[in-house]
Amino acid sequence: DKFIPDCFIDREVTVFVPPPINLRVNSDIVLCYNDTLMLQAYTDSNSVVQNIDWTDQIGILIGNGYQVTRKFTDSMYVYAYATDIYGCGDVDSFKVVPIYPLHKIDGKHNLCPGADGFVEFIPLNNHTYKLNWTGKNIISLDTLYRIIVKPKDTTVYHVYYVNEYGCSFQDSFQVNISRFDPPLEATADPDTIYLGETTTLHVTKGFNKYQWIIPYDLSCLDCTDPIASPKYSILYTVKAVNDDGCEESVDVAVIVIRPKCNEEDVFMPNVFSPNQDNNNDILRIESKFLESVEMYIYDRWGEKVFETKDISNWWDGSYKGSELPPDVYGYYFKVVCNDGQKYSKKGNVTLLK
Repeated sequence: DKFIPDCFIDREVTVFVPPPINLRVNSDIVLCYNDTLMLQAYTDSNSVVQNIDWTDQIGILIGNGYQVTRKFTDSMYVYAYATDIYGCGDVDSFKVVPIYPLHKIDGKHNLCPGADGFVEFIPLNNHTYKLNWTGKNIISLDTLYRIIVKPKDTTVYHVYYVNEYGCSFQDSFQVNISRFDPPLEATADPDTIYLGETTTLHVTKGFNKYQWIIPYDLSCLDCTDPIASPKYSILYTVKAVNDDGCEESVDVAVIVIRPKCNEEDVFMPNVFSPNQDNNNDILRIESKFLESVEMYIYDRWGEKVFETKDISNWWDGSYKGSELPPDVYGYYFKVVCNDGQKYSKKGNVTLLK
C-alpha cells in the first residue's frame, strides 16, 4: 500500500441514536397521614422502555413497572432503573419519609371535685412537636408538653400538634369529675327523739373509710348505721371515700326534746277505773323523761294504801290484795327527770268502777 499524495476514499457510516428515556420519579415526600405510597415513573413518549425496576437504597428489588404501591416503615431513598429495548438505561431517585405520630397522652382520668390535675403529651419517637391545647379550666402550661387543669365538670382537652416536617395531628383526653354514685346521703330514724331515747343513723353504703366526725354518743365511729343517744340536739357529720380516692362528707341532724320536768312533761290522771277492761285500769305517772319516782296514795282518812319507788310498778286500785271501793284518794309524788331536774306534786284522783 503505497501512499499516494492527495488521494483519499470516501465511506458512509450510519449511526442510530435511540430517543432519550428521560426517567422521572416522585419528588422527595413526607408521608404525614399514611404509610403507603404509589411509586410513579415517567419517561419520554418517544422512548421504548422495556422495564422499570424499583429498589431500595441498598439495592433490594421492591417492585417493577411504572406504578408500584409500597408501604414504608422507615425513611429511605428509592431508586428507579429504566431500560429500553436497545439496552440503554436511565436512573432517578427520591427520598420518602414516613411520619408516625407515636405518642401517648397521660393524666388522671378521674379527679376529685375541686382538685387539679395534669394532662401530658408524651412523644414516643424522636420527632419534635409544637402543641396547642384547648379546653376549659386550663390553669397553666407546666412544661413544654404538660398542662395543669382544674375542671369543674367532665371536660375533654384537645391537643393539636405539628412536627418538624409540618405534619399536623390532633388527639384528646377526657377528665371526669369523680362523683359519689349514688350520692352520699345520711339520715336519722327517727330524726327527733326525747332525751334518753336512741335513734339509728344511716349513710349510703358501698363506699370506703367511713368516719363519723362528731363522735359523741355513737355506738361506733366507722360503721354505716351507728346508734346515737345524744343528750342535746346535734348535727352529726360523716365522711367516706369512693373508689377514686375522693372524700366527701354529709350532715344529719338529730333533734333532742329535753324535759321541762313540770306538769307539761309529768302528767298524773285525775281518774282511773280498775275494772279489768284493759282501759285505764292502772294509775301511773305519764312521762317520757322519768329517771326515778316516789309515789304515795292515801284514802280519805289519811291511811297510806299504796306506795312505789319503781317506775315499772303502779297502783291497780287495791290494798293488801283487796279491791278498794270507788272513792276520791289523795296522792303525792316526787320524780327526778332524766336530765337531773326534780318535780313534785300532790292532788286527788278518783277511783271509778
